[in-house]
Amino acid sequence: MTSIASQHDTIFYYDVFFPLVDFIGAVGIAFLIWYGGYRVMQHALTLGALFAFISTRFLIHRSRYLRQIQRFAGAVVLSHRIFKALDTRSLLPLRRTR
Repeated sequence: MTSIASQHDTIFYYDVFFPLVDFIGAVGIAFLIWYGGYRVMQHALTLGALFAFISTRFLIHRSRYLRQIQRFAGAVVLSHRIFKALDTRSLLPLRRTR
């Protein structure tokens, strides 16, 4: 398998499975809210315990997204530096070749 083919396979699996995993996670959180609310209404669970459990789940996902945002911001800064270096004029005189 060539390098380009393996890169295409990697991109395909990334594009298929990561949204699927995010969707399953969203369904799981919706189920937790629904079932937790049901247990709170039955007085089998306190609202504070439900809130604490759900907030820890959101903190885990939030830290993952914050890392992605941090990487993106670093890439933006790096591209800005590259374009700034490309736009500066050289102080060295140009030599003409014959």
